[in-house]
Order: sequence, then C-alpha cells, then structure tokens
Amino acid sequence: MKDYSDLNLTPNLVSQDSLAVRTDSGKQNIVNLVSDIVQNLNPNISSKTVLDGIMFKHVGTTPFEAFYAAGLMTSNSSLTSSTFGAGTLRAMPFLSTRGGVIDRIMCRVVTGTPSAEFRMGIYQSTSQTNLYPNNLILDAGTFDASVSGTTRIGTIDVALQSNLLYWFVYVNGGTANPNIRDVDSDDAFNMLGVGTDFVSAYNSIGVDLTYGTLPATFPTGGTLAALDRPMIAVRFSK
Repeated sequence: MKDYSDLNLTPNLVSQDSLAVRTDSGKQNIVNLVSDIVQNLNPNISSKTVLDGIMFKHVGTTPFEAFYAAGLMTSNSSLTSSTFGAGTLRAMPFLSTRGGVIDRIMCRVVTGTPSAEFRMGIYQSTSQTNLYPNNLILDAGTFDASVSGTTRIGTIDVALQSNLLYWFVYVNGGTANPNIRDVDSDDAFNMLGVGTDFVSAYNSIGVDLTYGTLPATFPTGGTLAALDRPMIAVRFSK
C-alpha cells in the first residue's frame, strides 16, 4: 500500500459534502487512498475496477450508452441468475460519489414465468454514518416478468446527491417467481463489512415485505445478507 502520510485530512482541507480537496495532488491522493483501502478489503478487485465504479460515470447515450449496477463487481463472472422468492424486499448498496441525475432503471428477466411481476425502487441511507435505508426517493412501479430474455427498463427522473449511499431495491410479486439476472455473492464488494464469524461478507439487506407500493420509509428489522442479489442498474443523464 502506498504512503499517504502527506495527505492531511483535516476539516479545513476536506469538505464533508463533496470531499473536495483544495489541491490537485490532494484530490489524486484521495482517489488513490480509496482505491487502496478497497483493494486491501478485497484483493480480487483491481484499482481500475474501484476507480471506475466509484468516481466515473458516463452520461447520456453518445457515443455509447452505459448502465451502472448497485454493488461493485469484480468480473463478468459475477453476473449469474437466481430465482427470488416472494415476501422479501432486497436492498443493494449504490455509492453515489459523483452524484448526478438518473433517467433509466433496469432489471433483466432471464427466465420468465406466466403472470410474474416485480417492483424496483431506490431508498436513501439514513446518514453517512448510519447506512440503513431510510427515505424512499423512487418507486419505479411494476414490471412484467412473464417473458424470458427481456430487459425491463423504467423511465425515471431522480437526482442523486454526491457522497451518499443509496439502496436499489427489488421485491417479487409473489404470484410466480421469475429467474432474474443477479450479482453473485462471491464476487460482490462487501460494502457492509464482515460478520464476527469472519465467514460472511455482507453485500445487501433483506427485510420482510408484503408486495405492493413501496413504503415511504424502509421497514425496520432488516438483516444483513451475504447472498446473490438481483442486479438493478441505472443510466445517468446529467
């Protein structure tokens, strides 16, 4: 790990809202520091993966279109698929370092089931030191999951603040259980730490929920999980 002894993280140098360091060298040191911290937590994640995942977001559809999923993944092998049962609101962390406006939200139906549907949404964390999901900022509505090999995309208009943790959520309709593209737990960044058993690397939160309109406040009683989770991704317009 590099030497960061020259990086003075005092309140007068770093803005809590933007983490904007007043010198160019300081800004680069912040980027390098975050990268090295994440690599020490999970050596399988490269510096490029870390920097791309938390700092840089492509905006718009030209010259290409990019969607960004909740949770950091180490490789394409992270993308598998799972069948998720009803009655659980599954929340995956999305670190909004840059901030910006998102205009699309999507999820992939790998194997559809007749009459199946699901809901997607976004919650904001309670604070920078209490990461539990709190206020609902988006209920994207219901999406059909009856047809195999389809990507369900919702049109939205949501402004994300910088340096906040958001939660992309998925809940199955319950009448049928489709197979959904997911992020494999073995390759997901354990943003929520590890358990006292040093076996579980937590990547999400699950809580009991009856299917319907998403509640204005995330339900209490959620538990940390180290499981495969639905892959939900968004596109930035600004």
